[in-house]
Amino acid sequence: MLLPDHLPERPNQDSWPAELRGDEQAVSAQLAEYAQAGVDDLIVCDYGIEPGCRLAALAWLASVMTSFQAITGAER
Repeated sequence: MLLPDHLPERPNQDSWPAELRGDEQAVSAQLAEYAQAGVDDLIVCDYGIEPGCRLAALAWLASVMTSFQAITGAER
């Protein structure tokens, strides 16, 4: 579940079993943990974010992923 700090979450959401939560630094650290564990692909859900903010959340994640790839040399 994608839950950036700067975008509003939907109210009354239960805890998600796997979250990319926080600011750019926190999400990048979580991505690094996944990469170290051998994860090659992610399926990202945006259901926890207010519907009007979902496109902004995915655009933000694309920016985070681009920075992560540039820093780590990761292909994905």
